[in-house]
Amino acid sequence: LVTETELKGALSDFVIVNATRGYATITTDDYRSHLVAFDPTTGARLDSVYAADSGFSLWDVAVNDRGEVWVCDRSAKKPGLVVFDGPTGTRLTKGLIDTGLPPFALVFLR
Repeated sequence: LVTETELKGALSDFVIVNATRGYATITTDDYRSHLVAFDPTTGARLDSVYAADSGFSLWDVAVNDRGEVWVCDRSAKKPGLVVFDGPTGTRLTKGLIDTGLPPFALVFLR
């Protein structure tokens, strides 16, 4: 679908929203974590949607049945969840959803 070279970082996790939009959590060579959008049909990186304060802090990413993309941000200073509209990449939460301890995994039950 996509390579780490195309994503420009070490892959942690990914989800596919539709035929032309997927998201991956990566860490770049300068140790910054990013949520990046990519096209699963072509494998092309589209854009960086969100950046965390430090490396290896964006871990799990999941998409729900409404097409929302939820991301675990395990940043030491302010951990929590951040939510985006999957088809457009628009951020839906103003700040992080506080989870107390840094979130590690997401599962949506249907």
